[in-house]
Amino acid sequence: MSTVVYDKVKWHFPDGKDCPDLESATRHFKVIIKWLNAHGFLSEYGKEVIALPIGEDFSITSDMLTPEGNHLLSQYYDEWIKTLDYSKDPSPEFWDTKKNEP
Repeated sequence: MSTVVYDKVKWHFPDGKDCPDLESATRHFKVIIKWLNAHGFLSEYGKEVIALPIGEDFSITSDMLTPEGNHLLSQYYDEWIKTLDYSKDPSPEFWDTKKNEP
């Protein structure tokens, strides 16, 4: 099975639109990774990766997730991305509402 890339920091900054800086680009990655880890959706590899700093080369991939984590992100990640506002801290509440959906 090939690796799915859900998101990359560089897709937001500098390659994205309306993202003012690297910190704004990495903010939502930090929120989702922390949430995924807290809810047991990271694979062992994912747990190793998150020990590293989240910088411009960071990405969220299917290899980092459990089967349940991959199901969740494949279903809802695009929807979550559409809610991002780079001027605000993202909220994990979106994921709290989705984690128990089929």
